[in-house]
Formats: sequence, structure tokens, C-alpha cells
Amino acid sequence: MSEYIIEEDRLKLLLYTLGNLALTLLLMLVCIYFANTRFYLGVFLGVTGIWYSVKYMFRYGKKLVRHTPVCEFHKHELVIHSLPRGSVTMQYRKIKEVRLLRDWKSVKLFFSSDEVTHPSGWNYVGVIWPFRRSGLDALEADVSRVLAGHRLTVQKTEKGKR
Repeated sequence: MSEYIIEEDRLKLLLYTLGNLALTLLLMLVCIYFANTRFYLGVFLGVTGIWYSVKYMFRYGKKLVRHTPVCEFHKHELVIHSLPRGSVTMQYRKIKEVRLLRDWKSVKLFFSSDEVTHPSGWNYVGVIWPFRRSGLDALEADVSRVLAGHRLTVQKTEKGKR
């Protein structure tokens, strides 16, 4: 049972997916043009661009279709879905430090623990809501409340204007 779930900005996911689809189609046309003019370096660069745009198109599209949240706060652990290598579960009792960085369109959470495999020692949760900015204040308060319920203090840093 989840105590709190941070959802993705679905409009952002839709626009990123459609943008990468348009980029893929444009790069296909560029590759066709360069293949006809026998400029094979351009074809190679176009195919490389297609690979990346398809990769990110499917990554954002999968999150959109499956309604994958950014992260979930459960009773005993935190599940981070936004990491590129899959979901990571962190036990609240093993979290050493929590930092929150806030700017005009996002709330970024950093969790430090001995179980973190990233070289920086922090797991990152980026809640980027360019089209739902008005809900970021409530989100920040809810996250602080949930973490306070598990005896974790949040160090807050603000960046830029809102």
C-alpha cells in the first residue's frame, strides 16, 4: 500500500514522445537524401540520430502508456521508478540524508544511503512538471510530510525564480 505517489506530467510525456517521433521521421528523410547523394557520413550520422530518437521515444511512450509514476512512498520503503536502469527500492531506515532542490518547473530529490550504487553516493528523483507547475508547492509539502513521518529531515535548496 502506498502512502504517497508522485505521478509524471502526462502532457510532457506525450509531447516528448511525439517530438521524438517527428525527429525520427525527419532523420529518415535526411538519411534517404544522403544515401541518394552518396554522402555516407551523413547517412551514418542520421542512422545514429534515429537510434537515439527511437530509444527515447519508446522510453517516454512506455511511461505514458503504463502510467509509470516517478516514485512511490510505501510504508517501509521508497521505490524510485525514474532511474534509467529500472526501479530501485530504498528502505527508509537505511537512508542517511535527503536533499531537495527546487526551481521554477521541478523538484529534484536526492537520497543518500550505503546501498546506492551510483559513484556520487546519491539516488536522484527528478519531478519535472513544466505543464503542472502550480502543483509543485503541494508536492514539496507532501514529500516533506511523508519523509518527516519516517524521521527523515529534508534539506531544501531553492534555485532561480518561480
